[in-house]
Amino acid sequence: MVKICPKCGAREAAETQFIGSFCADCYAETHPLASLPKRVVARRCPKCGRARVGGEWVEASDEQVVARELRSPHEVVSADVLVDAEGKRASVRAIVEVEGQRVPARAATRFEAERKQCEECALRSGGYHEANKKIEALARRLARRIEADSFLSGVKEQKFGLDLLAGRKRAAIDALNALDLEFSTEYKLMGVTRDGRRAVRATMLVRI
Repeated sequence: MVKICPKCGAREAAETQFIGSFCADCYAETHPLASLPKRVVARRCPKCGRARVGGEWVEASDEQVVARELRSPHEVVSADVLVDAEGKRASVRAIVEVEGQRVPARAATRFEAERKQCEECALRSGGYHEANKKIEALARRLARRIEADSFLSGVKEQKFGLDLLAGRKRAAIDALNALDLEFSTEYKLMGVTRDGRRAVRATMLVRI
């Protein structure tokens, strides 16, 4: 039995797809197949060219930024994105699967390109990496001094510096004094030894 769309009167044929009782066009009018937000903003770093996508700075084209914003209640089989030459409008032609059929879907939005420096480039231009080099050089000098009288049990890289784990507190203090570095000392109780003595960790903090 040939289906007839109750809304527009279209008859089921090879070139006319049906979803349930309605043709695909009429079905899409009341059941959106794909959508985009009213506005998509592509924030791009002018230094490295990366775009802000999903809370991270990644290598992504304007089209990929728009594609990430496409929403559909159905499985999206494919999506072709077009950003116009003026960079003000973006459109998507997609294929979605509805009730076992693959049907075309379209969506459009206003597109805006925004220049914003990423955190990494901002830190680099602010001398962050140069400061890191100075910290690493100083850490190497301290390590050599400590190892002359004791040993290092490890080196841990932190967000804003390095931790040198010295075997003896006295060796760490002597190394800091030898390099004429100002430091503060903090103590933390780590537990009790087998013979009942308190085990205390001393942290010497050097600010540069």
